Amino acid sequence: MVTVCKIGEQCIVDPNVAEEQCSVGAVVVAVSGDKFSTVLQTGTGSLHSSTLLECLKLGLKVAQRLDAGLYETLSHIQPNQDIGFLK
Repeated sequence: MVTVCKIGEQCIVDPNVAEEQCSVGAVVVAVSGDKFSTVLQTGTGSLHSSTLLECLKLGLKVAQRLDAGLYETLSHIQPNQDIGFLK
C-alpha cells in the first residue's frame, strides 16, 4: 500500500506528516499484480479527476515495484528459516 497526495503541481508518494498537512486530499493505493486491490481517498478536500488519475498511475507504479521487491526478498527465505522474532 502506498499513499499519494498532490502538493502544488507534484504528486508525493508516502508523504510525511508535514507534507500531508499541505495537501487537501490523498489516495491510498494497494495492488495485486497489475490490478488495484484497494483505492481509498482520504482528506477533507476533493481531487480533480485528472489529479486523481495521475495519483492512481503513480501509486500503481510504485506499489508494483514495492510488491515485486517484497516477493523477491521473500523468495530468498529458505523453508523453516527463522526470521526475526517469529520462531
